[in-house]
Amino acid sequence: MGGGREADIAWDGLVAGHDAVWIENPKQWGLGEGIVAPYDHPNTPVPKPQDFYVISILHQLHCLNMIRFQYYQEKDHRSHKVTEDQETSFKWKVHVEHCFEYLRQGISCGGDLIIEGNSPIKVGQGHATSVTGWGVEHDCIDFDLLRRFQIEQEAKYNLTWQNP
Repeated sequence: MGGGREADIAWDGLVAGHDAVWIENPKQWGLGEGIVAPYDHPNTPVPKPQDFYVISILHQLHCLNMIRFQYYQEKDHRSHKVTEDQETSFKWKVHVEHCFEYLRQGISCGGDLIIEGNSPIKVGQGHATSVTGWGVEHDCIDFDLLRRFQIEQEAKYNLTWQNP
C-alpha cells in the first residue's frame, strides 16, 4: 500500500512494464488485427507487424498502477511545488481518464460475486473503510501462470528478430 519506491517496484512487477503478449500466427486463433510491439528492436520490419494483443487483466492492472502513480505524483507535486509542462500534464490526464473507463468496463464485465464482510482499515479514532476484501477467499485465475505465459511469449518474440 501507499506510494514510494518499494510500492512502485511491487506494482511494476505485476505488469513487467507492459500488458501485451506476442501471438505467433494470430489468424490461427481467429484473432483480428493486433497492435504493434510495445517496444522497438533493431530489426523492426516496415510496416511494423500488428501481432501483439493486450491481456485485459494486465491492462487493468496497468491502469490501476497509472492511477495510483498519478495520485502520488499529484500529492507529491502539491507538497513540493513541482511543476510539469502542460502537454505532459494533459497526456497524464487523458491516460488516467482512459484508465477509469477501462476499469469500469472490466469491473462491470468480470467482477466476482464473493460476499465480503467487515474488515476495516483503522485510522486514528475511526476507520478509512470498513470493507477491504482482505481475509476473504476468492476464486482467482492463476496469475503467476498468466505472467509466465506473457514472459515466455515475449522471449519467443525476441527470438524472431535477434538473428535476421
